[in-house]
Amino acid sequence: FLRGKRAVLNPKKISPFKTKIRAGIASMEIVVACTLLVAVIGTSAALMVRIRAIGVDAEYRSIALQEIANELESRLAQNADELSKLPVEWKPSDSLLHRWPDSVLRYKEIHDEIGIRGTVTFLRTTSPASEPIELSGWIAFEQGDAP
Repeated sequence: FLRGKRAVLNPKKISPFKTKIRAGIASMEIVVACTLLVAVIGTSAALMVRIRAIGVDAEYRSIALQEIANELESRLAQNADELSKLPVEWKPSDSLLHRWPDSVLRYKEIHDEIGIRGTVTFLRTTSPASEPIELSGWIAFEQGDAP
């Protein structure tokens, strides 16, 4: 075509069109990567908050179980006359009332073929969905009555 000058056979090779396409693809890749990163961070943050709440709830249930065990032990150490004078329902300690203000402790005696058992139950009165925590122990009114 031109003498003394080099002819361009493929004008598309030097066109800026190809670099524009690559820049657009790179921009889309960055947007997709950022979207995925935000989704993972948001999900993991919510999961960590939920795991912490479960841990705190398990800690308070452990405290409630210890308090029930203490109450049951003190009640089973009483004789029959003293045991009948104690209240059937009472409020738990301040640490449990702080966490669950609607909670109560209940005591009942169960008479069946196994023997006489005393049962202390930790119950949340306004939350029927929560399961009560319950411990039972045998009452020995005389020497040798305990199983």
